[in-house]
Amino acid sequence: MKKAEPWELFNDVSKGYSGLYDQLTENIKKYFILNILDSDCINRMLDVGNGGINPEDILSEDIANKLDLFVGNDLSFDMLTRTRRSTGVSVNSDALTLPFKKKSFDTILVMSFIHHIGFKSEEKNLHHRLRMFLENLAPLLKEEGCIYIIESTLPRFFERLERYLYLPLYTKVLRKKFTPTFMFSSGDLQNILNEYFDNEILEYKWIYELFDSKWEMMAPTLFFKWLKLPVVFSPYKMLFCKCRPKKSRRIYED
Repeated sequence: MKKAEPWELFNDVSKGYSGLYDQLTENIKKYFILNILDSDCINRMLDVGNGGINPEDILSEDIANKLDLFVGNDLSFDMLTRTRRSTGVSVNSDALTLPFKKKSFDTILVMSFIHHIGFKSEEKNLHHRLRMFLENLAPLLKEEGCIYIIESTLPRFFERLERYLYLPLYTKVLRKKFTPTFMFSSGDLQNILNEYFDNEILEYKWIYELFDSKWEMMAPTLFFKWLKLPVVFSPYKMLFCKCRPKKSRRIYED
């Protein structure tokens, strides 16, 4: 049996995707806009792993209306087209080979995407794709620009549990389709980001800290949506990072 490509699996879930984790996503975006985003410095923005979301649904309508350019990138065409594009441009391409000129953007957003770019089951070095992605992303940024990274992470114990128990059980034993995912431990992810970026703001928030109440109910995975647990029991932490590429790694030659 031919192995499904990553974008094919995302195509399968694209129609029902907007119903998953809506409240959590909204809370993440609200926290990002109020506490991390420097909205006065945005003019040309790239959203990597956009998933078909319009700029006003990410940034608020007031901020989105001030943009000269918004580009939403995604490898899955069905994800890009699952909603009607109100403004901006959609680009269907691999995040490892983004088809843009150097210094094209003053702002790059990477929100809830790294856990997809990091996974490649046949690679021994599971961090290799992430390093490739960051190496190719930095030159797209203008010299005074910022990259914002928002990503869910796990404590090391749960990261190992997911990688060595849950994923093999779900994909190999139960033979279920699984969108390519590799959740990084907070320590591993931060160490890799520190290789590439000077971090101005870097903080973690437990999932329950992004809700008004610890007792909001959510499903712990995409695949057991019926299993509702209070967010206080979620092991995930959200990383919020505003960063600039290290000078030693900047590549600005045309």
